Amino acid sequence: MKLKPILCGLLLACLAAPMHAQNVPAPTERQLVALDKIAAPLRKKVTDILQDDKSGQYQTYVDDVKKMAETTDQEELRALAGKLRENHYDFIKKGFAAAKIDLGALKRQYETVLGHNKFTMDEFGGIISHPPIPKGPLPKNFDTELNCPYNVTDDFTNVVGISTCSATLAGCSLGVDVHALSLAAGCRSKASMGDKVELPSGNFNKAIVSAQFDFNYFGLALSLAGYGQYNVKVGLRLIGNNFDKVTILHEAWCVAPLIFYNEISKDSENFPAQATFTGNFSGNITPMVYLENFAIAVGVNSTGGYTNGNSLDFIRLDASN
Repeated sequence: MKLKPILCGLLLACLAAPMHAQNVPAPTERQLVALDKIAAPLRKKVTDILQDDKSGQYQTYVDDVKKMAETTDQEELRALAGKLRENHYDFIKKGFAAAKIDLGALKRQYETVLGHNKFTMDEFGGIISHPPIPKGPLPKNFDTELNCPYNVTDDFTNVVGISTCSATLAGCSLGVDVHALSLAAGCRSKASMGDKVELPSGNFNKAIVSAQFDFNYFGLALSLAGYGQYNVKVGLRLIGNNFDKVTILHEAWCVAPLIFYNEISKDSENFPAQATFTGNFSGNITPMVYLENFAIAVGVNSTGGYTNGNSLDFIRLDASN
């Protein structure tokens, strides 16, 4: 597809404002280890109290957690998480209250490790960053609009330990699925979808990629004799000559460092994605929608989730020199 010359520099200036300022990067591996050093003695304190309960519910709880670790089915994972909360929330809450953990002090320790306070903490010491989705439709004045079906796809999976990863791409939809099941396990999955555009002669130094699509995700991090983290990223990717960059427009994550589990989920329709890329562009250039999931589990854990991008309505490209 041939891109016509750019006529309106003012439009470019209006469209260049970033839409991802609220994103907070997920904890690094080093930060996760530091968080675990804080949480480990508290986790033992709560676990000892739960194990001392004479009803036998703690063993039932452990068995139910292991069932979660054995499934990689999206809907079953979500259903088992709901049952875990329904069947064991009161039991965990009672044991946690008996441990008399100072959540305010714990949050301040987390802030020291992470270097910020841009997260929320649940009632069991779980950590979540879940920014809102940008609102509003995209402007309509663009130079090239690409529509379904999209012919260029790319996927990547990386597995450590007992984990499963998958990436699916077809027609107008893409998806990524990750599950780190137990012990020291990690899993990352990426998927991109788009099309090539042939630029007119000459060099271009700015490109605005826009897209509109639906996406949904669900992920959870669980702590049982260890910790877990789940991370999701949604963004745009641009590939050119000696150029391959991704701009993350929405990132969410959760960490369960102490006990029980927490989750993040989102269902967004007509997501208005837009990013500005700078470089030296000529010849063919490929704008793409990008999804990424990451999960890590240390201990007897099940951490994982999925992200699906559906109804990829269009991808638009505007370039200037």
